[in-house]
Amino acid sequence: MLGVCALGSVLQIMAQTEPATPLKPVSNGNPLCPYLFTADPTAVEYEGRLYVYGTNDTEEYLKPGRKPGDGNTYGAIGTLTVLSSDDLVNWTYHGQIPAKALSGSWCGNSWAPSIVSRVESDGLTHFYLYFSNNGAGVGVLTSTSPVGPWISPTKKALIDHSTPGVANCSAPMDPGAVIDDNGTGWLAFGGGGNNSTGTNALPGNACIIKLKNNLVEVDGSASEIKAPYHFEANELNYMNGKWVFTYCSTWAERDDWASLKTGKKASGVCSMDYMISSDPLNTDSWQYAGEYFANPGYVEGASYYNNHTHLHKYKDNYYVLYHTTWLEGAKDGQARTFRSMSINKARVADRLQYIAPVTADNKGVEQLKAMNPYETQQAETTATGAGLEYVNFFNASNDASNLSHENLVIGNIPAGAWTMVRGVDFGENGAKSLIAKLKGRGRLEIRLDDISSNTVAELSFSSPGWKEVEEAVSPDVFKGKHDVYFYFPETRIAQFDEWCFTENLANGIEAIQIDKKVGKVAAHNLNGQHVSATQNRGLTIIRMPNGQVKKVHLK
Repeated sequence: MLGVCALGSVLQIMAQTEPATPLKPVSNGNPLCPYLFTADPTAVEYEGRLYVYGTNDTEEYLKPGRKPGDGNTYGAIGTLTVLSSDDLVNWTYHGQIPAKALSGSWCGNSWAPSIVSRVESDGLTHFYLYFSNNGAGVGVLTSTSPVGPWISPTKKALIDHSTPGVANCSAPMDPGAVIDDNGTGWLAFGGGGNNSTGTNALPGNACIIKLKNNLVEVDGSASEIKAPYHFEANELNYMNGKWVFTYCSTWAERDDWASLKTGKKASGVCSMDYMISSDPLNTDSWQYAGEYFANPGYVEGASYYNNHTHLHKYKDNYYVLYHTTWLEGAKDGQARTFRSMSINKARVADRLQYIAPVTADNKGVEQLKAMNPYETQQAETTATGAGLEYVNFFNASNDASNLSHENLVIGNIPAGAWTMVRGVDFGENGAKSLIAKLKGRGRLEIRLDDISSNTVAELSFSSPGWKEVEEAVSPDVFKGKHDVYFYFPETRIAQFDEWCFTENLANGIEAIQIDKKVGKVAAHNLNGQHVSATQNRGLTIIRMPNGQVKKVHLK
């Protein structure tokens, strides 16, 4: 059954547009986001979700005066991006973190973040986000939420050339942070060309330093990591009592590899390599362990751009986050310097600190769990989509920007745009209605499994402010697992915030859903009808977050 809201003559004059063509094919899991250039990934887990942060290449792509075909100079980048997922297929865009603006006059850029978290004495989880101020140093931001608001705790660089042990480092950049099992924080950093005493084989530009207990000050002097052909992209992991340092190697030919006596095969040009130590401040303790990730240029046949990986254990499996220029190639017909983050599964033996070689591909990873359509889902959560750009996403509390926030909205949606979420499980009962929070004027069509398939539900909307619009759907159609497409064939200043379905329960009674984070209540009376928060609801069933069911009189 298809429910249609009458809108009147306004929509009759609006031309219907065919679905836009996606840059990221629906069969691909990579790159993570179809409308962002973002690079140098790092990640942290919080409350079951994986939050991924990166360099905001889109800021450079959209800088005033940039001409089509101009490459990425990285000079205009002063923000970081953040995405999250709990299934590694559907990703929520949380906007940008204004690292440069928050840090103060010492900071010129923000690249290559690395993040750790720890529960502090106040009982809250604190997040420590380190980032590179181009090649001149390292800064840090803190927050008690993975999406902010963020603050600069020092208003000065955490690391620069004045830091003990850093004077001879070519470029103290690209931090990689880890907290060991004793609660001690460590930071690897460094890059650029050879230092004053370095060689192609041992550039001498990789460093590690201990952090004070507050994680925003250094403790002592930095030590060198003698990393063969080291260039940049430092990250740290801690496995079974040892430190694992990963980095991007140089473009130099491995002419002097034999002199290193590593006992390992020479790494490829611009590959990701790793080293292991049980005593990180002891320079001679670091042992080269091999290459674990060849430059994706080998796989894609593209130019040899830089790379940057983050190795992360999430839900008992390891994954490698990295970047490629594949999306730029799909968008502009060239793949050179604007990067987008991707993910593939990795095989890691923690006990042995062994990382098996990982190959980049656009398929990505398997979905870890089905999406629940009966919980409120954010419109900015997508597996892929088309017709939208970075500038179509707004902070829910500030429509002028997409600054990092728990809830962004899709704004100014052009006709023909669509988003898709993968693996939505409607269950055996199926769904009986769709509720979407919309603003502006337009029509939202729902299609299943293919953007070219028939429309199976439709919402028309016309409101100057945010409004929840509900339409009945057929439980026989919205049953089982599907990919769900949200398609806007007609719009006028349309915006989209969130959506959810109501389940077709046999007894006709719907429970209220309570969103623990924002305190929202989706109410249904004993006839199973959705009612707004302003209505006198009468006797209502409430299902609490712990599963307890209550009967209450809501007024």
